[in-house]
Amino acid sequence: MKLPEQTLRKRWSVIDYLLAHWRGQQSLFWSFWVNLLGLRILVFNLQDRLSPPEGQDFSGHAGLLVCAVVLSHGVLLLWQLVGVVRAAESDFATRGNLALVWATQLGAIVLFLLSAVYALGALQWTQVLPVEQDHLSRMAEEHASQYQLSVAPSGQSMSIEGSIELGISKAVRALLAEHPQLRQVRLNSRGGNVYEGRALAKIFMEHQLNTRVEGVCASACTTAYVGGIHRSAAAEATLGFHQYRLDASYTVIGVEVQKEQERDAELFRQAGVSVDFVQTLFESLPENMWWPTLEELLAARLIHEIN
Repeated sequence: MKLPEQTLRKRWSVIDYLLAHWRGQQSLFWSFWVNLLGLRILVFNLQDRLSPPEGQDFSGHAGLLVCAVVLSHGVLLLWQLVGVVRAAESDFATRGNLALVWATQLGAIVLFLLSAVYALGALQWTQVLPVEQDHLSRMAEEHASQYQLSVAPSGQSMSIEGSIELGISKAVRALLAEHPQLRQVRLNSRGGNVYEGRALAKIFMEHQLNTRVEGVCASACTTAYVGGIHRSAAAEATLGFHQYRLDASYTVIGVEVQKEQERDAELFRQAGVSVDFVQTLFESLPENMWWPTLEELLAARLIHEIN
């Protein structure tokens, strides 16, 4: 099958054009401004338009993208630069204008460097972007890393260790849903968020759970502890109490420390703790924790048993 003569002529005219530039047979003006600068601007603009949306990548089309980069910033650029350099040499041989040759070479170097930047940028599109977490998710993970929840092999005892952080009450509810046979919670914490401590106490009351301390339980941990139906402590256990404070260097709207203390004081009274003891709960400053003896705690009915 023969191609039409007109098609053959067009094909040969394109090839002739490419060869003419490659050999430096076109004018320096045309070679630089059209074949080099014009085509480079076209390539750069096309790449900008084809860039992936923010948060996405072209990792699934890496092979195709690499081929496109090699063609546009490799083969095509080589053809452009060689033609311009040869056209500059030809122009110098004719007119002897060395300054024009230097200006052309400088422009070619700038476009080469810019092309390298674009090529590297395009290749970065083939890299799989890490999944970014939103701020709330990151904060939730940070809080969760501050405490540990575990269930004993028997399935009847849960341990809470570490700081009482935001989200811990939700995690405990989820664990209770998975292990409805739980009957006791062992606490080992130096405190944390008072709202979460209060929420834990209410969960323990709701599920009729017993609470136990074998190590240290202070501040917000004691609020959670008092939610237990039967509260026990090991002979070496210690429980600490202090005034509440805001750990923030800015004003927290809608939060009053005194009112939060009153809410938790009422929680202690409802749990059967003596009125006299409740009145002393928040007398110690935050930096001067009060550690009553187990006998005092037993007499105040805050703990029911030492074993």
